[in-house]
Amino acid sequence: MRELDETQVVETQTAGGETLRLHKKWSEDGKEVELQCHSKGREEKEQAMLKKSCEAFEAGLQTVFVKKDFRWIGIE
Repeated sequence: MRELDETQVVETQTAGGETLRLHKKWSEDGKEVELQCHSKGREEKEQAMLKKSCEAFEAGLQTVFVKKDFRWIGIE
């Protein structure tokens, strides 16, 4: 999750009823502004995507280790 300055956060509702937390962050020279947003729904989606990616990566590692072990004992 992005770290938002809680003293500067504004909350608003989307048309679908989801709460969005917004924070406006100015660059050091004051010439540019960055709008930082956070929604619980997006956070949950990102966590699910990360979990799925980690599971696929770990499954791939298991496949590599199993194939390596079988080659080591002469089975392919």
